[in-house]
Amino acid sequence: MTASSCDSWKALLAGYLYEDLDPASRAAVEAHLAGCAECRASLEEMREASESLDAWKVPARAPRAKPAPRKDVVPVLAAAAVLLFAAVTFFATRTTPAPEPPTPSARRPQPRPEEPKPVVPPTRVDPVPSPAPAPPRPPEPR
Repeated sequence: MTASSCDSWKALLAGYLYEDLDPASRAAVEAHLAGCAECRASLEEMREASESLDAWKVPARAPRAKPAPRKDVVPVLAAAAVLLFAAVTFFATRTTPAPEPPTPSARRPQPRPEEPKPVVPPTRVDPVPSPAPAPPRPPEPR
């Protein structure tokens, strides 16, 4: 068969290889493969590539060594633990006095409403003329 007539069949070869075709399409591809050496060669190349990919294994990574604990952090963590324990103990054992119930006769005094202030019209003030500046003094003899 010619290459142009096999292009549509080559598109179906991957589905045939991985058994993703419906029975009618599978039978049609098998009939075509019986008479086309080029498509059989393409199918064989796909099968070899698939098998080599299936055989390929990802190399295992070496386990990472656990880092040694930092010695400068240990005292800080110990101090934080002690402070946390002290705070929890303090707040857990602290007693608060119960609030006294309100007495029925005690009423809060209501604030008195403020009386409006009378509006005073502004008065006009004439500026007082300032005196003339004094003349400068002559320097004193030495």
